[in-house]
Amino acid sequence: MVVDRGLVQRWSDATFLAQAAPVLALLRTEGADIEGADLRGMGLGLSRGRTGYHDLPLHRRVIRNTDFSLARIESTLFEASIEGSEFVECVLDGVSFSKSNVSRARFDLSSFVACTLNDATFEDVGFARTRFRDRKELGCRALRTRFVRCNWSGSQLKNVELRAAHFIECQFADARWEWCDLRGVKFVGASPSTDQLANCRT
Repeated sequence: MVVDRGLVQRWSDATFLAQAAPVLALLRTEGADIEGADLRGMGLGLSRGRTGYHDLPLHRRVIRNTDFSLARIESTLFEASIEGSEFVECVLDGVSFSKSNVSRARFDLSSFVACTLNDATFEDVGFARTRFRDRKELGCRALRTRFVRCNWSGSQLKNVELRAAHFIECQFADARWEWCDLRGVKFVGASPSTDQLANCRT
């Protein structure tokens, strides 16, 4: 993944930050709706000592038509309502989407590291060429998650717990899933081929 360094570095530029002050104030307001924001290249919820913005809660919010592309996100997004937003080429590290509703969004070319998607619903969402992977003992989990008309083409999943997840009318062209837990998973309308599921537990 080639990151546009300008989109990342602008978050350290005083002139840009002055222009972005209303958006930053909104992000710091817990529970405030976020709509039409340009957050490309931002660092959200990063650990202390790293360049980025800390303690910006994104959970239990309504997020519409917002662009997070090329961002690094370590914040929580649980119980959020996300619609029409872009997360293209993001790094999502330890992010929880549990019990969130996500529709008409794109995560294409993004990396999910030790993320949790339990009991969430993703509808008309792009996961093309995404990578899901664990971090030591912490794996990605999507237990009882519903994926409706989602595009998984070219996705690479490794050691993901997908128990009791539902995939309804999804696309799986060139997807490769390895060592995933698929017990209780239901595929409706289309499913990956046996060759695409390497060493998965069913």
